[in-house]
Amino acid sequence: GGVWRSKDALGNNPTWRFISGDIPTNAIGSITVDPTDPSGNTIYVGTGESNGSGDSEAGLGLYRSTDGGDSWSLVPGSLGAAGNRSIGGVAIDPFNANHILIATRSGTRGVASNGGAVTAPGPAPGVYQSTDGGLSFTLTRAGTAHEVKFDPSHAGIAYAAIGGVGLVRSSEGGTSW
Repeated sequence: GGVWRSKDALGNNPTWRFISGDIPTNAIGSITVDPTDPSGNTIYVGTGESNGSGDSEAGLGLYRSTDGGDSWSLVPGSLGAAGNRSIGGVAIDPFNANHILIATRSGTRGVASNGGAVTAPGPAPGVYQSTDGGLSFTLTRAGTAHEVKFDPSHAGIAYAAIGGVGLVRSSEGGTSW
């Protein structure tokens, strides 16, 4: 588990290094590189395994690194939106780095792959939006959200995959769907 990095991933014998020591869990559900950072050093990691298996672990919020993964910090408002949930998708608006969407689903705390898992109590699952760089998040679409993406070519367009519904579209950047 956790986040690993290789600087020679396409080589014959790539080496990988564990880089998520600042994140208090190895249960990782998603990873996204901020498209507004030309250096590629701003990375977001959603915690909580979103596959819902019997040995999964619920999440502890959204984490951000601005130095390519050498250090991580909790995105302040994310724990209220995603604590004890799984973040299956993170999207950073390619036109505004302060605009963040996260897709959450129920967080599962498993005891074995053959059953016994329980759903952890927490906020309602769905798509949450932040327009202040993650200081606060607001639920904009309730439901089991598996993934969320901004359209990189069209400002204000976002898509989310919602369990039992399918693909939904927002022409208001995730404010309404």
